[in-house]
Amino acid sequence: MNAHLGFGQRLILPFLVGVLFFTGFLVFRYNPELMGTESFYSVLSESSDDNDIAVKTKLFDASMAGLSKSEAAGSGEAAKKASTQKYGHDFVVDENFHKASLGDEKGDWQFSSDLVISHTSHSLKVFDLDGNLKWSFNAPATASAPATFVKGAWPIYGHSLVVATEQGPLYAFDLTSGRLVWHTRTENKYFLAPIIAGENLLLFGELPGGQKWTLTPMSLKTLEAKEPIGPYELPLAGLPLRTEGELVFATQTGHLTAIDLETLATKPKWTAVGSSGFRNSPTELNDRIYIGNEDGGVVVYDKRNGKKLSEIELGSILQVALKIKESAGMGASIDTTGNLVAFDSRSTKRLWKYSLGSSASTLPVELIQLTNHSLHKLNFNSDLRGWAVWAPCQNTHICVFDLKKGGLLHRIDLKGTMATRFAFSGDALWADVKDKDGIWLKKYVARAQSEGGEKKP
Repeated sequence: MNAHLGFGQRLILPFLVGVLFFTGFLVFRYNPELMGTESFYSVLSESSDDNDIAVKTKLFDASMAGLSKSEAAGSGEAAKKASTQKYGHDFVVDENFHKASLGDEKGDWQFSSDLVISHTSHSLKVFDLDGNLKWSFNAPATASAPATFVKGAWPIYGHSLVVATEQGPLYAFDLTSGRLVWHTRTENKYFLAPIIAGENLLLFGELPGGQKWTLTPMSLKTLEAKEPIGPYELPLAGLPLRTEGELVFATQTGHLTAIDLETLATKPKWTAVGSSGFRNSPTELNDRIYIGNEDGGVVVYDKRNGKKLSEIELGSILQVALKIKESAGMGASIDTTGNLVAFDSRSTKRLWKYSLGSSASTLPVELIQLTNHSLHKLNFNSDLRGWAVWAPCQNTHICVFDLKKGGLLHRIDLKGTMATRFAFSGDALWADVKDKDGIWLKKYVARAQSEGGEKKP
């Protein structure tokens, strides 16, 4: 460097470089979506590893929402005083979507590419994303009564939907046309939707007496059954968890078991015994299994060997599978009395809880990361940049909360009573809503509002 330059002149270049790096840091910190293209649906699957950024949050007054105020963790204090700030955001029923009838009883529904698959005890229906019925199938009658479809999400093998009934018959249908691909009859009684592991269909069979069950592999090429795995104890706590290499399931008596899906060994990979019974389905994150117990906590196990790693103190017995995100370091679920409960997985402490009403105790929640990009796609205005939890509330609404602080951000009116659950697909919100005429699958899309709060036509 030129020796004749003054001290101040020699500092100019390092100063400018420092300003450039600091500016870049601020841009990417507060606009994480600039790091890569994301869709709103990818946010649900946590494709982004951005840390949650909680800035000053605008809250709705809990009394306006018709809900009790949030209880601060460990203190019992009411939630921070909320403002009456209105958000330029609303979800309305998509008028271009034909209201799809799911029947007169609660059932299961799932997405597959550009189709919606729904089934009740006796009826299977497949719709396109505009609500048009593509094809349907009714469970055939047996000698004594109509066959009953098993509960759960049905597996797809190639382009075939595999369907099981409690009485034993199994079917595979072409997903697009509904054409029967194959059909076989077994003597077993099934109680859950099968899963696929490699070239095998794994069938959950209930043994006579209803106290035990086995997992029976069946070749999808020859339709021949193999040696059953088990037996294991019933009833299960929630639904089994399918991980990359294992099937993990819990019992209400406090046993957590993993089966190796690669070897399909007749003996379990490991079994852990809890200090009390389990109530909800297990959840996986980073080779760890999380599950709520009857002591009011969440127990964390090593997925590789079943060793207990830690326990999160909640003071609530969880009813549904919890949702947890690594980048957030937080999770949430609903307990048996209808409280939405959030916790910090690092400090292993409860953050807050919020009463949603007892009717919400069996309904699921979703964790969504709010970034500038996802907010733009939803026409959702919020000062929160970070994780939000979406949960059913008041039977007819979905409430959005700040996951970290527990503040109520917004309510979405479903214009009906939710039957079983809601989900996101693409940039739309879907929910099954019941009225006097039955249960309907509805699609909700975001509609912007003007700055003054008036809805745009």
